[in-house]
Amino acid sequence: MMIGGTAGFSSSDGTTEISVAPSLGFFIIDQLAIGGQIAFASTSSDLGGDATAFGVGPMVRYYFNGEGKARFFAQGMFQWSSLKFGDADAVTGTAFGGGAGVSIFLNDHVAIDGLVGYTSSSFGEGDAVGSFGINFGVQAFIGGN
Repeated sequence: MMIGGTAGFSSSDGTTEISVAPSLGFFIIDQLAIGGQIAFASTSSDLGGDATAFGVGPMVRYYFNGEGKARFFAQGMFQWSSLKFGDADAVTGTAFGGGAGVSIFLNDHVAIDGLVGYTSSSFGEGDAVGSFGINFGVQAFIGGN
């Protein structure tokens, strides 16, 4: 089992976002974990207005190498989300994303993650909005060897 999460920063078209996403995953086979993630993001735009988003959904992570201090992985996620602009009513939508990263193991059970990825979000009747980002996090690995 792995438990942890990421914190991130992304910027696209004059919009800046800070995010936090705790996650929990279970290894169903060696190097492949499936689990869930909860995400919270706060966004500021040069066009004016702030927004907050909350999402929850499944995630999957595959490690390409099962040994060594640096372990490379690919990760994907899907989320059902709620987005609120200022005092307006919240709108619901979906988001999906993926990326590649590396876990640097500090010991047998704790790793620091770096992930570069892309996320596409769609809310209400609006067009999908994509963004690239860099996330950093910590994972704890429980059980196994």
